Amino acid sequence: MSKIPKTPSPEELNSLLMLYQNRKFEDAENLAISLTKKFPKHPFSWKVLGVILKNTGRASEALIANQKTIVIDPQDVEAYNNMGNTLQELGRLEEAEPIYKQAIALKLEFPEAHNNLGNTLKDLGRLEEAEASYNQAIALKPAYAEAHNNLGVALKELGRLEEAIASYEKATALKPDFATAYGLSLI
Repeated sequence: MSKIPKTPSPEELNSLLMLYQNRKFEDAENLAISLTKKFPKHPFSWKVLGVILKNTGRASEALIANQKTIVIDPQDVEAYNNMGNTLQELGRLEEAEPIYKQAIALKLEFPEAHNNLGNTLKDLGRLEEAEASYNQAIALKPAYAEAHNNLGVALKELGRLEEAIASYEKATALKPDFATAYGLSLI
């Protein structure tokens, strides 16, 4: 009598990851759904499903997959960050803020969560707090072009134009094809 597996095989998980990385979202979604039905308590399939749904414009559906991931694995810092991103996309900024803070509480050295928290705080009009979050992201990952650019946006909104330009220039120096920062540095 063969034993029924409780988790997807390494081959299934690798296939899911490869489909996602190769931007074969429809195939990846189908496999993720299949795996979540077969292994409803395995967080990775739910996490990938959430990212796929968000990336294909279905943030409300993604939120459900994000929530399931966190219920299954409340220590998954990436799941909290993904959920924060989904909430932010849905315009639910007051809900996104504590989710990002939970990701940071679980892993202090998580520059992407600090950057994303900064984006939420900026959108909430809390520019000084956003600046602190961006600076933390940059302290953790000095070559983080997006965080330098976002810091520039916050500094510009704070009226600190010389510092903003310096941040935009740092972003474009790190990532020369970063058109957003390049365009903003000229303002």
